[in-house]
Amino acid sequence: MREPGWPHGNRPRATLLWEVWKTGRIMSCEVNEHPLGWEIRCYVSGDFHYIHVHPVRFEAETEADEKKRELLALGWTDRPPMPD
Repeated sequence: MREPGWPHGNRPRATLLWEVWKTGRIMSCEVNEHPLGWEIRCYVSGDFHYIHVHPVRFEAETEADEKKRELLALGWTDRPPMPD
């Protein structure tokens, strides 16, 4: 599958920044190169949730860190659930 903006679908591999958990769900956030700079993508249980592009990687990672802090304040946890 080809992704818009990347010739021949050769999108660079994303880097996982963090994962958080809440009530059986997992949210993950990754940073990736983008034709316009750097993007963060967030997924909830594997389904697309959020994307935003920044011209420099530092800004993208800063936004991702802010999102994680917001989620932790809303009751998400950065520790995986304990096995039964």
